[in-house]
Amino acid sequence: MRPVDPVALNIPDYFDIVKNPMDLMTVHKRISSGLYDSPSLFEGDMLLIWKNAMLYNPVGNFVHNAAKNMMKDFTGT
Repeated sequence: MRPVDPVALNIPDYFDIVKNPMDLMTVHKRISSGLYDSPSLFEGDMLLIWKNAMLYNPVGNFVHNAAKNMMKDFTGT
C-alpha cells in the first residue's frame, strides 16, 4: 500500500536493489491527480510494483509468489 520503509522493515539494501520504487499509494495519488494520460502509464506503474516485489524477494518467498500471481491476474497471462 505505502512506499517501502527500509528502516522499519529492517531491509537496508532495498534501494540498492530496487532502483525505481512504486507503490499503490503513489498510483492512487497519480489517478486522483489525473497524471495518467493513458491506460498504459497506469499499467506500467502497476507492473513495476509487482516486478519490484519479485526483484527484491527471492523465488519461493511469499511476497515474490503473491506479486507474481497478482501480476498474472492483472495481465491475464
